[in-house]
Amino acid sequence: MARDLGEQERAFVHALKQDTGRDLAGWMEAIAASGHTRRNDIIDWLRHRGFAFANASWLERIHHNNGQLIYGAEHHETGNPERAPAQASETVTQASRSAADDRIAPDPSAQKSAPAKSASVAPASASPVSAAQSPALLTPASDADIAALLMAAKGLRPLAELILREMSAMVPTLVRTANPPLITIASPMPFAALLPAPKDVRLFADFGPASRDRTRKADTGRPAVPFPDVLVLNDARQIDDRFRELVAAAYTRALT
Repeated sequence: MARDLGEQERAFVHALKQDTGRDLAGWMEAIAASGHTRRNDIIDWLRHRGFAFANASWLERIHHNNGQLIYGAEHHETGNPERAPAQASETVTQASRSAADDRIAPDPSAQKSAPAKSASVAPASASPVSAAQSPALLTPASDADIAALLMAAKGLRPLAELILREMSAMVPTLVRTANPPLITIASPMPFAALLPAPKDVRLFADFGPASRDRTRKADTGRPAVPFPDVLVLNDARQIDDRFRELVAAAYTRALT
């Protein structure tokens, strides 16, 4: 999986110049010049410039990593994305690149406000992130381990698989770990847990107080989960735009 994520990340970065008019270094300077330092604010700022949520969150993670790639750094230098492999663009998936209607145009106002030269791509107030400070990446579960847990959903297994696919499309750096009977979902920190069952599939997370049109407080029964809210799903029609908004909210809340 790490190799696949590295390929997706390099492909995403390699396509930035063509898709947006700015390369990675340009976007790092633009983010720094925006004055935003909180992760949620940076993601919102990028989304207002046309980035799909998945790509906005990925670009924010690179910025938080002092402009260095999360997975593909060993084959790519931040300041020169043109050195990425030519075949990289062919590996772009829906999760790592916006659809054609999500393509964004260059942002002239941000370019004007960006400094002509920058010694660091991180905001001035940010300090270098050491290996000891960086959160440890979770070890992803094998497909077989995830499939074994999904069997508990029985007839609702296709729904559980759809939920995981949708979340992976939104957060391309998503990692799934097996914590029976839960599937813990992280990127890089845990932000949700899926509980497959025959009557419904439950997604636990911190969705926030504005989610009560769809969610409820998680009960304190078994299994114990480290998240306060639960989204109860039993129909594929529930995997809609509101579902995606809730997943985005849970992801961004976990970043703070």
